[in-house]
Amino acid sequence: MRNIYKIIFILLSFGLQAQLQTAHWYFGQNAGLDFSSGSPVAVTDGQINTVEGSTTYSDNDGNLIFYTDGQTVYNRNHSIMVGGTGLMGHESSTQSAIIIPKPDSPDIYYIFTIWNSNGLRYNVVDMSQDGGNGAVIEKNTFLMSLTGMGGSEKLTAATIAGCSGYWVLTHFIGSFYAFSVTSAGVSLQPVISTIGIQSYFPIQGAGHIKLSPNGKKLAVAHRDFYNNVGGLGLYDFDNSSGTVSNEQLIYTPNQANKRRYYGVEFSPDNNVLYATCEADNTSGTKNLLEQYDLTNISIVNSRYIIDSWDGVVSGALQLGLNNKIYHVRWSEYLAVINNPNEVYNNGTGAHPDYVINGVYLAGRSSTHGLPPFITSLFYAGIMINGINNLGEYCKQELNFTYCHNGGEIDSILWDFGDGTTSSLENPVHTYEPGTYTLKLQLTIGGIPYTTEEIITIHPLPVAFDAELEECLDFSGNAEFDLTES
Repeated sequence: MRNIYKIIFILLSFGLQAQLQTAHWYFGQNAGLDFSSGSPVAVTDGQINTVEGSTTYSDNDGNLIFYTDGQTVYNRNHSIMVGGTGLMGHESSTQSAIIIPKPDSPDIYYIFTIWNSNGLRYNVVDMSQDGGNGAVIEKNTFLMSLTGMGGSEKLTAATIAGCSGYWVLTHFIGSFYAFSVTSAGVSLQPVISTIGIQSYFPIQGAGHIKLSPNGKKLAVAHRDFYNNVGGLGLYDFDNSSGTVSNEQLIYTPNQANKRRYYGVEFSPDNNVLYATCEADNTSGTKNLLEQYDLTNISIVNSRYIIDSWDGVVSGALQLGLNNKIYHVRWSEYLAVINNPNEVYNNGTGAHPDYVINGVYLAGRSSTHGLPPFITSLFYAGIMINGINNLGEYCKQELNFTYCHNGGEIDSILWDFGDGTTSSLENPVHTYEPGTYTLKLQLTIGGIPYTTEEIITIHPLPVAFDAELEECLDFSGNAEFDLTES
């Protein structure tokens, strides 16, 4: 019998902050935040005034590059970028746009836009143009239609396994579409996964789609419309192939207790899902902020209502580089979930710590939306033998590297937990059997980051010699009983 032993990775700490590409947010009615210091500071120089969608991107040092509401692009100086008008997103599209850097081309960025009648499209920005302020050099390249009986306002993105590029995902009617972005450009042929809720009328296309930071889970919020099905779905995502599978409907609408979902977000440790919705019941309509424990054997029954309030805005949720989740409620404040990894437990006192007036926006107002980002920017994973998920290994020579979306590495230190270290980017190491704490320390742009994982190494299986009995028949042929081995 051949034994297979597992090498088990358990993420201990998320001290490794998101890279600073997520440092600047512009959203709502000229509202903005600067996270480059590690904590959000309100800024009032933003030019967009949007009901829902917007997106931003910063460089590896946290300096703003550009931002957009999906229709107009503004450069780092808050002026309209050359060629930056006429994009085919929409201010009332849930996730109107998302920005993706082109791998191996530091000056080139793609702006994906989505809006029901305009479809899914992409635009190309060249930051070497206009003295470094950038220009839109290709505009509104068509990817797919979203018309007919359906619609979609959903966009999310994550790193392809092995860090070779990015997946950009949307949902339309009853299928997920994953477009790859690599050094070769944007693939015009998506990976299509036909699974999940059938959403038809454009209003059902509203609501967020979000990949988890590690790119393994996918959450989708659908608004229902009269008697048409909406709901809240959780899926597995294969970031190697781009396929979506294993649907779990956390909520399926019913007429007695209808919930119209809008915002979704994962905790930094990928184990908790947050969602916002408008809920109808006997007392009228309430907005709800919900928490679900994804490690619970019954995710549906783990539901905890963090807050409920009157009004018409359930609002977007967005993870920040400080590992807190922010929530819009159409006010001069953002609410904040300070401890999103904490699952509510009345017995132990564990609580996500939700603060309604968490961040003052300096007189500006939030609306429905917050800027989406490549979710992998909130995750930096250690990779062993080319993978960053659970694998099966016997004791062997292991190749270590890391997956991140940052820039130049100032320094790197691997501590293998067995008394040995390495300053190589891609070291090779062999462990003796046992359990070790593997630590990676990176310094990027003068900012230190640390992540740790526990590694368990099992011994190689031992092969025993077997004695076989030889039986000769009268013809001189020999037979061996292999069951003895």
